[in-house]
Amino acid sequence: MVDKETLDWDELLEAIKRFRSEVFERLEKIEKRIDSLEGIQHPSGLLRLNWRLANVVASAQKLEILARNQKIMFFEFEEDFKNFLSDLKKLIDDLRDVMGSVDWELIQGHTTIMLSAAHRAGLPFTTVGTLLIDALGDDSVRAVSEKSIQEFYGASALAWWRENAQRMMSK
Repeated sequence: MVDKETLDWDELLEAIKRFRSEVFERLEKIEKRIDSLEGIQHPSGLLRLNWRLANVVASAQKLEILARNQKIMFFEFEEDFKNFLSDLKKLIDDLRDVMGSVDWELIQGHTTIMLSAAHRAGLPFTTVGTLLIDALGDDSVRAVSEKSIQEFYGASALAWWRENAQRMMSK
């Protein structure tokens, strides 16, 4: 009986050694992949992100300024609104490309400014929502906070948004 217990401990010790060796090999492979990914990340990607972010901030501020103007031209505002959405889409795509993920709170901060300006300019939410969905596709659902929609456009606009967001998510 003593021999059997010794044999079991020997087998367990051998299994632990194999497991330890396997874990170290996997960690080494992961470290090599991380090193290679870090080498791929080029500073130009970060510069591109800074440029995109600056464009989005400038576009959002332009919308805000236009909305405060007493002599607002509706078509000019709508064109600048589309330009903002185009800049926002490029920022989202670049965030995914360079960083591997998107900071949706950052994006929502800018879309809140956009919603405020669009509301002040008199742009109906169905137009805003449709343009958002057309420009951002599936990302539009995460790019706009429901709280901001409720705040600037009310419950009926939020209901419209939720209905259309569900349609987008079910595709």
